[in-house]
Amino acid sequence: MPLLRFGNNLQTFCRNNESWHFYGMVHQGVSSLRNIGIEKIWTDYFFVLDGDDILSRDYFESFYPVLLQNPDVGICGSYELDHKSGFINKIGWSNRPQKNPGDKDSIFYSYMGWAWDKAFKTQFIKDNKLLFPHLRNSEDLVFVYSSLILARKILHTGKCSIYHRVNRLSSLSNSLTEEEQDYYKAVQLMKIFLKERYVNVNQGFEEWAADFLLWAVKGADYRFDDLLKTFSEVPWEEIAQRKPRYYSGLNWIMKAKKNNPSKTVWNLIYLFYRLKKFGIGRAKRIISSYFIELINNFPKN
Repeated sequence: MPLLRFGNNLQTFCRNNESWHFYGMVHQGVSSLRNIGIEKIWTDYFFVLDGDDILSRDYFESFYPVLLQNPDVGICGSYELDHKSGFINKIGWSNRPQKNPGDKDSIFYSYMGWAWDKAFKTQFIKDNKLLFPHLRNSEDLVFVYSSLILARKILHTGKCSIYHRVNRLSSLSNSLTEEEQDYYKAVQLMKIFLKERYVNVNQGFEEWAADFLLWAVKGADYRFDDLLKTFSEVPWEEIAQRKPRYYSGLNWIMKAKKNNPSKTVWNLIYLFYRLKKFGIGRAKRIISSYFIELINNFPKN
């Protein structure tokens, strides 16, 4: 297993464990790091992990019987761990059963574009020349969705084996405001990939792109005309008019967005949409985190 981080402790560990390898490099971004890992890897499968992730003790063991069946991508379930409140909830929306198994159009709805809950078949990734794009954020989703679209066999372990920490200031997802166009570049890269590799993915991708961009910009600061101008490759008007195939309520909130509601009203509309999408478990986590932060910030005498 290659390790691509500086640190004397890791180097010592690798010298004493011949199955582990350490590669030092000048830091050029997380994508460069991961792409070198893909180049160096020699095992049948590889995993992509980062500082947001805490593995359960049986993480690798839970994947073993699935990987024996030779999938191109293996997936496990996961939990969300709030870094501030300590609240844990199962992430039920990250691996939904495909409405039409084999239908690539449902890939974007059925799976999240996270790399850390998946095992990738090395030869499959190398044969298809898949790499992480050089983006400050959203680089995972381009690599992950590209691999899922091309995969002939995707298997789930049926177990939750990883904890993903949220509400961390150092998380890459918090860099959306620093490199705010990278998330749109990721959507554009996916559109190019689909045109080049698989032309039959349409409505599922469009609904996912709209849902993702609304989340990325947090919606409130963008009027409907702003969405049309800034993210012109997404068919916003069409999405507002047609019945969604996957993202229930997406057309309704887009119709509301066309009326240019106030920031407060939009936040409430979007909150209800998100609650419907993610369920009560995540709502409890968000609410508990909010109250803990409120208490911590309360003036002390």
